[in-house]
Amino acid sequence: MLPGVGDQEFASLGAAAYHAGLDVMVVNRINDGATLAYDTDTDAWSEAVAGGEPPSPDSWEMPPCEPKPSACRYGYQMIYDAESNLMVTFGGAEWGRMDAGRHAGLSDTWTFDAAANAWIDQTSDVAPPPRVWHTTAYDTQSDRVIVFGGATKHGGEVMGDTWAYDTNTNTWQEMHPAVSPPARADAMTWYDPEADLVFVYGGTGDWSSWPPLPWLVFGGEELWAYDYESDSWTLYRTNPNPGYRLSGTTVFDPRSGEAVLTGGDHYDAERRFQGWAGDVWVYRHQPNRN
Repeated sequence: MLPGVGDQEFASLGAAAYHAGLDVMVVNRINDGATLAYDTDTDAWSEAVAGGEPPSPDSWEMPPCEPKPSACRYGYQMIYDAESNLMVTFGGAEWGRMDAGRHAGLSDTWTFDAAANAWIDQTSDVAPPPRVWHTTAYDTQSDRVIVFGGATKHGGEVMGDTWAYDTNTNTWQEMHPAVSPPARADAMTWYDPEADLVFVYGGTGDWSSWPPLPWLVFGGEELWAYDYESDSWTLYRTNPNPGYRLSGTTVFDPRSGEAVLTGGDHYDAERRFQGWAGDVWVYRHQPNRN
């Protein structure tokens, strides 16, 4: 369990990413939009400020960086662009901003410079349509942020498009692969630098009800991999596998060369809803599995 900051219990439905340059985890919290940094060496949280002394553990203040993404945003991801040394976030939904009775999806792009403690609005005329619960991964070899799928809004129509973002030029490009995974939201993703592929696993093809319709929950043997250089998706079959699930957490461990998946809402082999999963799975890519 992560520690609290001062007297405040740490709880977030926002986004988090590891900043390799500063060796900290950066969190953008949903309830107030606060930007926080966690140092694993000192086991301590602090406001994301550059230099100087950390804030007193007895104090709790909004971080001074302005502007910033709106507070109460959820259903988005934050990713670290190693080449630009910036955190990148796109889309999500803003609590209270409604569209036909549902929390509306957003289409803005933001970068966060942790060293300068500054959020920068990078929103441009060309960008993916508004969405929430999409996947986001950073392709280190191609230096592109890859976004796939999501839903038009919370409870909205799911999408199956693929986009690539160049942080250096602040440009989005819609990709047009010949084959794509079925449209889905709330899937799990990771980038494998050894294979130079972005993987997508699980998710749901229905976001209109909760729990989602069981026959539209993905996973099982189905694992998709995207190659930016060839603009192609490839379907791989895996067995054993984590089963049918959504909302899980994944990370790639460069030391072991394996992806680690844990948690999420899962379904059994007959696609019966089983609630929240507490298991842990690892995946090592073997190209001959497809």
